[in-house]
Amino acid sequence: MAEEIGKAEAAAVFGKLKAIMEKNREELTRLDAALGDGDLGMVMAKAFAHIGEKTAAIQEQAADPGKMFALAGMEIGKNAPSTMGTLLASGFMKAGKAVSGKPAIGAADMAVFIKAFADAIAALGGASQGDKTVLDVLYPAAQAAEGAAREGLGLGDVLAKAAAGAQKGLEEGRGLMARHGRPGIFREKTIGMTDPGSFAGVLIIRAFCEALSQ
Repeated sequence: MAEEIGKAEAAAVFGKLKAIMEKNREELTRLDAALGDGDLGMVMAKAFAHIGEKTAAIQEQAADPGKMFALAGMEIGKNAPSTMGTLLASGFMKAGKAVSGKPAIGAADMAVFIKAFADAIAALGGASQGDKTVLDVLYPAAQAAEGAAREGLGLGDVLAKAAAGAQKGLEEGRGLMARHGRPGIFREKTIGMTDPGSFAGVLIIRAFCEALSQ
């Protein structure tokens, strides 16, 4: 397990994001068809496939891994023009900026990254934790990462705690009622259902874990 994310590790994260979104394309589509317009699988697969294609150029252009994630966000914004694509673009741009200027992203930096990612999406989308959105996995992930970093745990453990927090948020989110975006139209009918954006959020955190464990 890598204990910091340099430019090479960031490139590995991009590759894992591409693979994990393609692998889960059908499940994302199925979940989104129940609560949205059914295009989330395509949007996520397309966005991160593009990042995979641009990885070498991003790595060459960026001075540090934080800048790589910020540039990836810009690419997502240009190539995944959808609500979720725009939110993720903002998340990666703001999170990357929050840790830019450092040669590597360590354990404490990762906690900052996840929190900035969540805050950017909340600010742009206007949702809050509890509205049955991706924030219901990102904020628990951020809180778990911050706690692990305060304990002095390494990057691998910080990410593992974040992934566990995200998964718990996904499971607890099934009992919530959607109050925001297209799923919010269905209100009470969404109780007991899995929010597709939340599942995508879990996959993003999981991709970081898997990339750094190789």
